[in-house]
Amino acid sequence: MKHAPRAILPVLVLIASAGSGCTGTTTTVGYVAYDPYVYYSYYPADIYYSGYYWTDPYSLYYYQVIGAATGPIGAGDGGIPDGGASGSISRLLTAGDAIRALALGQEVCPNHVTVTSKTGPNVCVGNGAPGTVRNGVTIVFNGCTFGNGSQLDGTFDVQATRTASDTACNASTTVTLSNTTTITNLTYTGPGGRKLVIPTETGTSTLSYGLGQPPTSAAVTLDGHAQILAANGAVLTDDTFSGTSTVTDRQDKTSYTTDGVLTLQNQLFPIRTKLTSSGLLRSSDCCHPTGGRLKVEATGPNTSATHTLSFGPACGDATFDQSGVSLAATCL
Repeated sequence: MKHAPRAILPVLVLIASAGSGCTGTTTTVGYVAYDPYVYYSYYPADIYYSGYYWTDPYSLYYYQVIGAATGPIGAGDGGIPDGGASGSISRLLTAGDAIRALALGQEVCPNHVTVTSKTGPNVCVGNGAPGTVRNGVTIVFNGCTFGNGSQLDGTFDVQATRTASDTACNASTTVTLSNTTTITNLTYTGPGGRKLVIPTETGTSTLSYGLGQPPTSAAVTLDGHAQILAANGAVLTDDTFSGTSTVTDRQDKTSYTTDGVLTLQNQLFPIRTKLTSSGLLRSSDCCHPTGGRLKVEATGPNTSATHTLSFGPACGDATFDQSGVSLAATCL
């Protein structure tokens, strides 16, 4: 690795001096500068993945297997009341958590979120199947406050279309689902005041599944723009991003893994960063990944830097280039 690239030094110094609402005591000082890349690696995919909860078959699958939890969420300590459905979202730690909780029937920050569901024709009717199914949603967050003091604002929209391989609608029938998600001015303000802002993001995917069966994975194409701001408003990172990510559900139905490559183009300096996620595990009870690896490769004028982060097994456990780091309980 070539050290101290001049083009990236101002960014790294700024990030390191901004404090670390996400980062606790570390044995590797250099990790602090790369902390923002962790959010880039999973946040865009996490939000996009939430759209599946609003389209058939994901929403139908989760309602059938888990059932909808009841009671408010987003107040107090951010947990759902005792007796909530097994496998439901237990805490709101990201924007994706809030979107998924709403899809599961939970009440999220009343009077600070507007939900407009979409429906469309069912491609297979009969045998008691409904004529219409969930086809997407438009959600507008306006000062939506979580129990840990974080806040969510902005608009999330998903629209789905589906086709069937045949009109028999039996065990051999395959349904193809296409999703398009659009995110506008989505801002997540963490408990420490730092912000992750997504001015724009568009995601598209097409997947197929057997009638009555949940898909096992989905390949997502992502394009967008994201920023991370310090508590005082200073811009820490400002990048456009594009790439693909494969999201795979796990059997516990409350976690998933992502594998893929996202390319960032820094809008402040001529630096391009490639993020490669391998089995990056995201669960509903930790704001950090709890498994898998993230490879960060930054290039620019006279610049070449490569680092690897590994996560888990416990929430907050991680290594940075084989040296242990300790991540704080709250992110951003």
